[in-house]
Amino acid sequence: MLKDYVRMGGGLLTLGGYYSYGKGRLAGSPLAELLPVVVGDPFDLRRAGSGHPAPGPATPAFNLPGLDSTTVEWFHQVAPGADAQVYVTIGGQPLLLGCGYGNGRVLSWTGTALGEAFPGAEGHSAIPPEALRSMIGWLKARQVPQQY
Repeated sequence: MLKDYVRMGGGLLTLGGYYSYGKGRLAGSPLAELLPVVVGDPFDLRRAGSGHPAPGPATPAFNLPGLDSTTVEWFHQVAPGADAQVYVTIGGQPLLLGCGYGNGRVLSWTGTALGEAFPGAEGHSAIPPEALRSMIGWLKARQVPQQY
């Protein structure tokens, strides 16, 4: 039902966590086909080197205010899918990826709030509220048809 919802114009946001992506066994699952990430190893959690997100190679489709002041400690090491756009990276690895699926859109945030905060870190792997609002706005940009 979730795949149909997105295909018909809905939006989906997936977030990192201990049982997300690899350990969540998304590889080969029915949801894998609509995600902008390719999941490999079940033990895909990696420590973020610098801990600070950076703009990705894709031209930003939306503004992500506050992201430069957040700290990410752990992320899921995934590969971009065939049609994915990488909007934010962490240590050169994808952190926020997006894609279309049918008439809908999907975003995947691979950061996770596991572990202890870096010494002196202001944030703790959280998505700043302003950036989250922008991401949700991007997902809502396509409307679900009336017949759905």
